Amino acid sequence: MKKLMVAVVVLLLSGASVYAQSCCSSKVKTEVEKKGCCCGQKKIVEAASAVEENVKYVVFKADQMRCGGCAGKVTKTLKANEGVKDVNITLEDKHVKVAYDPEKTDVKGLLKEFAKIEYKVEVLEQ
Repeated sequence: MKKLMVAVVVLLLSGASVYAQSCCSSKVKTEVEKKGCCCGQKKIVEAASAVEENVKYVVFKADQMRCGGCAGKVTKTLKANEGVKDVNITLEDKHVKVAYDPEKTDVKGLLKEFAKIEYKVEVLEQ
């Protein structure tokens, strides 16, 4: 469900501003900027932007990760955490980039997820 909501927000964010510009005439442009588009698209864009502001990123190095099965195990474990929004793994350099909601989890919480599968990781970027 979360993935679906994120996908909808991304789609709306990518196309909503274009639609708002095309559906509103130049005469009402000032009103649109003040109140929002007549079709409500500007409000959707603002809501999507607010959602994106609540996302933080951290990059871990997981030396134990050697194959696609390992990457799948790490992804599944991290995504089980309610605060995790997305996981991107680069197997070649063993990097795990995690997008998370700081109101629901933090780096310490993510480290606990790695500990559940007995992975020792290093924080590279926060």
